[in-house]
Amino acid sequence: MRSSLTSAKRSPRGRSGILRALAWTALCVLVTTLPAAATTIQNSGTGSTNGSTLDLTNATVTLNRDVADLAVAKIVDDATPDEGQTIQYTVTVTNNGPEEASSVVLTDLLPAGVTLIDDGGLTSPIPSQGTYNTGTGLWTVGTIANSANATLVLRATVDAGTSGDTITNTTSGLASDQFDTATGNDVGSVDITVNNDADLAVAKIVDDGTPDEGQTIQYTVTVTNNGPAQATTVALTDLLPAGVTLIDDG
Repeated sequence: MRSSLTSAKRSPRGRSGILRALAWTALCVLVTTLPAAATTIQNSGTGSTNGSTLDLTNATVTLNRDVADLAVAKIVDDATPDEGQTIQYTVTVTNNGPEEASSVVLTDLLPAGVTLIDDGGLTSPIPSQGTYNTGTGLWTVGTIANSANATLVLRATVDAGTSGDTITNTTSGLASDQFDTATGNDVGSVDITVNNDADLAVAKIVDDGTPDEGQTIQYTVTVTNNGPAQATTVALTDLLPAGVTLIDDG
């Protein structure tokens, strides 16, 4: 959008500096960058000839710009999930006005560590309006009236191997046709910390509980991870006691 200011004043200057009646000059100021919201611009100046001061005509114009303060909030239904668990993110874009917001867009691409559940919109993703691109994370919201909001629901599975990790999901790219006077609320972010608890259980059996001398027996040790987290760097000691000798055939 452009706005031009023009100020004109009759001038006594003619050829070779000779005073001429009905001569005039024009000053044109072209404004190519809109300021924030409504701004008043005044154009004025002075000049002189033969020691006399000339007042140039003042021109005042007020530039109005539509304003819509969009705010983004993001929540998750479980901030401490287990590996393999399904969680649900909800993104809300609220128009705090004063104008209607049009052509609203927002990007919410899920981070590494969680995988989007895409069942064609049956349970995810579910935008209250507009469309969501599962490949790019772009939510084309559309128009939000003053004091109204739009929501986006994304369900995801927590990936294996993430136990103990903190995974941050942050939105980006909020934009609309209107000027946003408060950009501090344009980003929504939420963390999850994946549980790192693992219940390890040990069981040991022998194939014959009443063997003879010289008989070969077999012990079997089983370590079971009852979860919910993946167990890493697991170690266990099983040193056979006196009275039995390990058969080590390589």
